[in-house]
Amino acid sequence: MHLIWQETQQDVKAEGGWFHVELGSVVPLPTTAFLGPRWLEVQLGNDEPLSPRSPVTSMPFAFFCADSVTLQGQPPTAFAQASHVHAIADVTGLQQALDGKAPLVHNHDDLYYRKAQSDARYATKVHGHAIEDIVGLQSALDAKEDKGTCYTKAQVDQMIASLQAQIDALKMQIGQICPSDMVPVGDFCVDRYEASIWERKDGKAVDCADLQ
Repeated sequence: MHLIWQETQQDVKAEGGWFHVELGSVVPLPTTAFLGPRWLEVQLGNDEPLSPRSPVTSMPFAFFCADSVTLQGQPPTAFAQASHVHAIADVTGLQQALDGKAPLVHNHDDLYYRKAQSDARYATKVHGHAIEDIVGLQSALDAKEDKGTCYTKAQVDQMIASLQAQIDALKMQIGQICPSDMVPVGDFCVDRYEASIWERKDGKAVDCADLQ
């Protein structure tokens, strides 16, 4: 094994164990460098040469470039050109967005009401109506029967208590206006003296003298 080519690179920077050099930039590579199997040996400074040596292999390169006939099997007509235009319909949502915009030059005279016009034309948010303003309301009311007054249990109990108090007051008044020879019985005044009603078994009238 003998040496075919050699050069020394100056000021080579290494980062994380990696470095980059251009072979042949100091000493051009001879044509004989690729005539057979070759191995590249690298030595850093005075250190021992790195091991193992790397085999020198070739890689393809082109001497001529041209546009590819297809790209992933598609012809050039299947792709948009660098300079091209789009119709409005080709852009999703663009027509709808444009429809929601007013023209750049426009007026509002025939499109909108001024505040004073709106106030005169429309009712305020809080307003009232008469019965005749509501279609069918009067006829619907006429067809209804009065529901009457409804009371809660507490209200009924209160009314009963009030009526009872009035009854008690009337009883006291009746007791106070009965004559001295009569006594109140319920809502009436009754004679203090005992009274009896008799009837004969034979159905004849009773002579009060017989009862003396």
